[in-house]
Amino acid sequence: MRYSLRININVCRMLYFMDPMTPFPCQLELIAFPDSDFAYVIDELLHLLHSFPEILERLEADLDRHALVLKQARLNHRRACAGTPHLPGLDDPDPVEAIAPSELKLGIGRRPMPAQDVLFCLVCRYFLDGVKSVSARSFFAESRTVARYFSMQGRSCPAGSTITHNVNLVSQATLDLVLDRIITTIQSRNLDDFAEVTLDSTAVRGNTAWPADSELIAKIARRLHRGLCQPILEGVATSVASRIGARCEDIEAARQSIGLASGKGAKEVRQHHYRLMIDAAEYVPQEMGEILDHLATWEHGHRPGSRGYQRWMELQARMTEDVSQLDSLIHTTCRRVIVGEHVGTAERVLSVADPSVAWIEKGGREPEVGYRVQVAKSARQFVVAVSVPEGNQADASMFQQTCRDAFERIGTTPATCSADDGYASKANQQWQAQQGVQTKSFSGAKGKKIAGEEAWESKPYREARRMRSAVEGLIGQLKALFGFGRVWRRGLEAVKAELTGKAIVYNLYRLQQRVHTC
Repeated sequence: MRYSLRININVCRMLYFMDPMTPFPCQLELIAFPDSDFAYVIDELLHLLHSFPEILERLEADLDRHALVLKQARLNHRRACAGTPHLPGLDDPDPVEAIAPSELKLGIGRRPMPAQDVLFCLVCRYFLDGVKSVSARSFFAESRTVARYFSMQGRSCPAGSTITHNVNLVSQATLDLVLDRIITTIQSRNLDDFAEVTLDSTAVRGNTAWPADSELIAKIARRLHRGLCQPILEGVATSVASRIGARCEDIEAARQSIGLASGKGAKEVRQHHYRLMIDAAEYVPQEMGEILDHLATWEHGHRPGSRGYQRWMELQARMTEDVSQLDSLIHTTCRRVIVGEHVGTAERVLSVADPSVAWIEKGGREPEVGYRVQVAKSARQFVVAVSVPEGNQADASMFQQTCRDAFERIGTTPATCSADDGYASKANQQWQAQQGVQTKSFSGAKGKKIAGEEAWESKPYREARRMRSAVEGLIGQLKALFGFGRVWRRGLEAVKAELTGKAIVYNLYRLQQRVHTC
């Protein structure tokens, strides 16, 4: 049992309003509260940090690396704003621009968030599947475990934006180290021998809408128009901005008509308005190409290295990327809607917010715009590997890489490796034999054909197929408890970091379950 200090705030408020002279109670009630899964997860986390101090060292290095990059940017900005002329012989022999972030030293400044707090907040974030939702805010406000942790540290609980910022600084290498040490802990406590490994894949929804081509064209055109309306471009791109603004109105009108088309003849109506939209949208890349060529040599007044210069370069890069996306989108939409060609999802622009998402179709289910994630698990339902490939790669092509990650993490080659028939191929069967896997099981007709009738009906293969079906239950738990079915971050590397973080929290959750049930 754990103990916590609690004041009945409602009673205190009632007494105060009845009699303002009533002193605030100084006697705190010492109460016992029941254990919870979250409290056990935090206990396992603190035990992990105590056993493996290198985790905090690696995490502190991540935070310092980010702080040094920010310091480099501040020094560059200060130097650029000072406008110091280049005087040969009198210049600083080690100019700021020549100093790499790794050579800078952190001095006394704003105190960063402690590494242990960052890892604590990482577990909170992925245990709750976010920190800014109403339920997450209520949890942080009411959780005795959170209150106890920060009171023991002598600090207050950070805001949601602070938690998100610092958790996002944790590198993939650090997350992999944490996952490695959790597996080491499981092995040292004899909670799993990792003699069996099972693979499966799942579709994970990206943090993006699933709009039609008309929605994407309208969004990109509006974003380009907003970029031209920036104060820095006043008087330079004003006329172009007004012309593109008029085109955006035509595009928006066509988009609304496309969305409202229904009933008999709806296909012809949509096709007509798509033509109008494409006619208006084709004007935008032409105008933007000319203005971007002009802006590339335009004297914008910002000194290189200053924050204004960095923002200006980012604006230019974003507008250039938007023009490229819009041009590609117009071309594929014309082929698909007007000409009637079949356009593969690999050629289409699926998202404005996250260009790395792909069209995922799996198992006859509804398609998702997101990522096809590979998961490897043990017989005791621990996650041993998470792989996030680019695009919608076939399971068979990811089998060997995911197995390598799993075998390296557990430090041995398992006796049994099983997967569904989507992974089945002779090359993967032969590769397992080379690695020393004894029972190589692929379910389904393809797996039966590769294994042969005798091996297929043997007891080890039947047991492996039974074990394979359990991985779907693990993925179901990951999705139901920790939001594994969707991601909030964008970009391939960021998504991989988020899913690895969720796997870490799941393993801690599963670890405390095994400890308290064995």
